[in-house]
Amino acid sequence: MEFIKRLPKRFPIGLRVLVLDVDTTHHPILHAMGNQFLYQVTTCCKPSVALNLLSQTECSFDVIIVDTDMQELSAYDFLEHILLFHKIPVIFMSSDYSTNSIMEAITKGASDYWIKPLEEQEFKNMWKYVVKGVMINENKHEKKLNQNMNIFDMNNIFNRKRGREDEFNVPKQDVKPKQILKIMDVPGLTREHVASHLQKLRNKLK
Repeated sequence: MEFIKRLPKRFPIGLRVLVLDVDTTHHPILHAMGNQFLYQVTTCCKPSVALNLLSQTECSFDVIIVDTDMQELSAYDFLEHILLFHKIPVIFMSSDYSTNSIMEAITKGASDYWIKPLEEQEFKNMWKYVVKGVMINENKHEKKLNQNMNIFDMNNIFNRKRGREDEFNVPKQDVKPKQILKIMDVPGLTREHVASHLQKLRNKLK
């Protein structure tokens, strides 16, 4: 599947985890679990530190775990910032296991809501939220590609090749995925996406 190519090599080994936990006594446990599953765990106790790490180009993370009990910044404001600017899966953790708290976290975009103390199996399997995030982005790119393909009207491009007039300024030559990619200028769109759609269209025209 195409989305697999977007995942780090040897995934989920080396999964990069940022943990924002105000309880520093919990940090050694998190590091121990990370070592057990061969994850790279970075811990901090302040939102400002976490945001600073995220702003550094040399620091990149696959998933973030956030303690809901924060004073410097609310967990929901932090979540909103991450989803808007970084698009990294965020998992909430808390000693509050009320249904309302869990529902609020999920409806506002948290990938999951874990109850403290964390269970090893949950920690081990958090890579699934990374895969889910990649698949969602892949589907968005696919949908965007379909929309742009319709606007671009690939049928007219092939008709132009056959000597017919159309509204696009496209040379009378084979249309290449690289050319279309440059013209469409869609962030995240790959040559493989375009090539796949071109092949489908060619088969349809035949």
